[in-house]
Order: sequence, then C-alpha cells, then structure tokens
Amino acid sequence: MGTSDRAACRQLNNDNGMTVIMAKHSIDSNSGDSSMAGQAYAAIKKRILDFRYLPGERLSEVNLAKELGLGRSPIRTALARLKGDGWIAVSPQSGTYIKALSEKEIQDLLELRLLLETRVTELAAKRIGDDDLRKLRRAFVASCPTGVASLNEDAFDDFNEFDSLFHRTLYRTAGNALITEILTNLLAKVQWLKTTTRPSSLRIRSGFLELKRILEALEARDPKVAAARMRKHIGNAATFFAAARGNGGPSRARSKTSPTPKVPAAIRRGRRPAA
Repeated sequence: MGTSDRAACRQLNNDNGMTVIMAKHSIDSNSGDSSMAGQAYAAIKKRILDFRYLPGERLSEVNLAKELGLGRSPIRTALARLKGDGWIAVSPQSGTYIKALSEKEIQDLLELRLLLETRVTELAAKRIGDDDLRKLRRAFVASCPTGVASLNEDAFDDFNEFDSLFHRTLYRTAGNALITEILTNLLAKVQWLKTTTRPSSLRIRSGFLELKRILEALEARDPKVAAARMRKHIGNAATFFAAARGNGGPSRARSKTSPTPKVPAAIRRGRRPAA
C-alpha cells in the first residue's frame, strides 16, 4: 500500500470515528432534550392540577423557561404534548392558555371513562396478582380505620388518594398499555374536576363502599361482577358530578362552551389540594 493509500485510510478512519462521536453526541443530546421535556411536562401539568395555573390563564414560553430553569426547546415540546392531551389550547388571539373543559367535553370524558374503566376492570380481575390485592385491601383499611359509616367530609383527601391508587392499580394490572395511557390522562382530569366539586359525606361513604365491593369481586376473581360494579361506581360518580354542577356547585359553567371551575378557597389561600 502506497503512502497516499495509507493516508487515505487514516483519513477514512478518522472520518468514521468522528461520525460515530458526532452520532453519539446527537443521541445523547436528543435523550437529554427528551428528558428535560418530560420534566417540563410533569412540572407544568402539576401546576395545572394544583390550580397554580388557572383555567384561561396565558402561558409564556419565556416565563416558563425561567420558572422551571429549562431551555425553551423542552418547554415548547412539553406544551405541544399538553395541547395534545387537552390541558392547554392555542389561539391566534389569546396565545397559549390553560384550557377549561366545556360541558360537552366533560360529558365525553365521563362517557369514555365509563367504557374503558369497565373493560379494564374485567381484564384486571383476570390478571391482578395477590400482592396487589393485599396492598389494596391494606390501603382500604388504612383509609377508613374506624369504618365507612363514621366518615364525613374531612375524609375527602383520604378518599381521593385511595380512589386514585385503586384505579391506577387496575390500569397497570390490566396489561393493556394503550388503555392505561388514555385512562391515566382521563383520571388526572377527573381528579382536577373533583377538586372543584368536593363530594358530600354521603358520596364519600358510598364511594368507599362501591370500591370495597369492586375489591371483593377482584379478590373472588369474578371479572363480570367486578366490571358491573365498576360501571355502577363510575356512573354514580358522574351522576353526582352532574348534579353538583347543575345545582350551582363550585364548578358551574360561566357559559355553555367554556365553563371555568371556581377555585376552592383553600387553594386561593395558597394551600395545595389533594393529589
């Protein structure tokens, strides 16, 4: 091999090495951007759920980047994902703002949840493990140690926490990743709406009993009964929510197309709502 050939080979090796290095740098950079976008998404969504960002409030990429200590690129990616999930909206006049759910969107959300929760409960009854069942049973007992009959409105946070744990466990153990992704987003919106219409003592007690009956069907490995009881539970929750809004509850709409939930007094005073 001549001198010129050896030089060409060295150059080729150098070029290939540089290509590998550049490709690795690109992958690492993209991975970092993706991770930061995920952090931005979670942080902004949590602020929405905590009512730190209110329905109708405008969001600025610049301000969000400063507040979260991130670049504008991951903020932009996070906002696009939040828009896709229905948490924010973008218009030429108003820019980017927190989206308030219309009455039709709320109805659609509750109908979809009713269908998917029923199916996921049927699947979970066949697939849930004994360890998860024991965890749910322990969590239920811990949430109402003196019995369901003694619960009042002060038990809302415990009920909300157990309700969230219960549903998320079923999503995970049902084994359908696509349904899990959809229901996880729906559940977050339901929890957000629920904070604006805190249930009465009667609804808290009936909700606990409904979950207890579903748990018993899961423990008995009875998919049909578990699904039927979940359907009743979701239906009762939807009925309560509709009545609360119709009776002038805290989340009564200001218009037919863009109802904005009234922020609970505890949140306005700076206290965080239950997760």
